[in-house]
Amino acid sequence: PRAAFLLEMLALLSASIGDDPAALDYGTRAVGIQETIGQGTVALASALDALGRAHMRRGAFTEALACFTRRLRIVESAKPDSEAVATTLHQAGLCCLLQPDGARGGIPYLERTVALRRRLHPDAPQTALALAALGWALESAGQEEEARPALEEALKLIERVAPDSADHATVLLMLVQRAGAGESLQQTQRALEIVQRQTRGDSLLMGTLHVEVGWCMVRNGDLPGARRHFEQGLSLAERSALGTFCSAWAREGLGTVAVAAGRTDEAIGHYQA
Repeated sequence: PRAAFLLEMLALLSASIGDDPAALDYGTRAVGIQETIGQGTVALASALDALGRAHMRRGAFTEALACFTRRLRIVESAKPDSEAVATTLHQAGLCCLLQPDGARGGIPYLERTVALRRRLHPDAPQTALALAALGWALESAGQEEEARPALEEALKLIERVAPDSADHATVLLMLVQRAGAGESLQQTQRALEIVQRQTRGDSLLMGTLHVEVGWCMVRNGDLPGARRHFEQGLSLAERSALGTFCSAWAREGLGTVAVAAGRTDEAIGHYQA
């Protein structure tokens, strides 16, 4: 048990410094040891959480979902109405949502997350984040009418309990999916300003927001402004171990701007990177 615990801690530490291969290796070994001890232990659930997070960091959402669903069975049997269950449900829902055409599969997890968060912490930022994720999933699944109340409640709650926080910025970013071009730009710029005040200036969330502002500007026809934000977003994403998808998103934006400006070779370079 002690060896498994140390491996789990090494997995978390490796993830914190961006060493994803090491995090995956340590997490896999920790789960393997815990499985030999017992299939339904809290220690195994903890190791599965570390391994699931390692898979998420590398974009392996199917593998991460498998870890979180196994963990969910364990923590639910131990204490159904617990923070561990709420967190694991949210992670499972995000794993579905972040896969192509996976939003519909994430809705049941996120609906359960919201229900449990309401019972545990009705006025907490985590509840607003769960509502926003549920709204995003519903919107992505084409259920716009069902999405609207969740997203509106998420915004009202986060503005009441944690205004001008990173969580507030995250909720605004999720709300951008349902806004028009002009409103999207305004909301995303507001979110970016919040994060710029709250962080050191090198966060992945800030990079993501720069890229989202860039795409809003593309839709509004401001290609020079879009390029500046894509470049800033790419620079921030490349400093983060979690920035693979944000980097690709930024490069796609830079390629789009280059095509519009007739710089074909530059566009090809971005698309191939």
